[in-house]
Amino acid sequence: MPRSRLPAGAGRGTTGPGHEYEPTICGLPVRTGGFSPGVQRGGAYTAIVLVLLGVGLDYGQYPQQQLAFGLARVVVSLLIAGVVVMLYSAAGRRFAPWLTLTWLLLPQIMIAWMISQTEGVESPYYVGLNLAIFASGIALPFGLWQNLVFGILSYLLYALACLLHQGGIEPVGTFIVNSLFLLFAAAPAGSTPSSTSARASCCSGSRRGGREERRTRSHQPQARRHQGPDAAAGEDGRHRHARGRPAA
Repeated sequence: MPRSRLPAGAGRGTTGPGHEYEPTICGLPVRTGGFSPGVQRGGAYTAIVLVLLGVGLDYGQYPQQQLAFGLARVVVSLLIAGVVVMLYSAAGRRFAPWLTLTWLLLPQIMIAWMISQTEGVESPYYVGLNLAIFASGIALPFGLWQNLVFGILSYLLYALACLLHQGGIEPVGTFIVNSLFLLFAAAPAGSTPSSTSARASCCSGSRRGGREERRTRSHQPQARRHQGPDAAAGEDGRHRHARGRPAA
């Protein structure tokens, strides 16, 4: 029976609880796209901490909105924690890229709502949208299309927040500049090499190193045979002499 071909960089795999064959990429399951559950959960925990620490910005800029914004931060943090719990399950690991995109969008939705409730186009919360876009491209194992989708959705949320603001899209010049910055942030984030590609290059380097080591070992017996019996006998004699020499 012909053996199925594995993706590039895939290992021989492991057997799961049901004794089913599971190919891997550098030790990570192929079915998760090389997403490390630890990286995803670590990013989610960091997002929860940053969302809760934002109460300082609420207190400094909009103390009258502190209660409503604080409740929103707690709700979003609990939702992110729920996604983290899902990532521990087998189904969660299977849909890890989508769940990661989900918890990334939760703070963006909260920020967009805060923008609509404060100064609209000129709200300082706009900066948080940019930071999340850059973080997704640098710290998380996202591919090109995932970063672009996240960046475009973040911009659409910003535009919707400005439209829902009681003052509308005013001033228009500031809205255009902020829109360009958001779209410009999505482009480099999408082209940033992800952790998955870095692991793939690491795997390819490991495979090259393994091939070189095996090639070197295969050449050593041939080199000794070519030296002839006299050279081999002389080498064995030097080893015996070294073992019999007293320590200094």
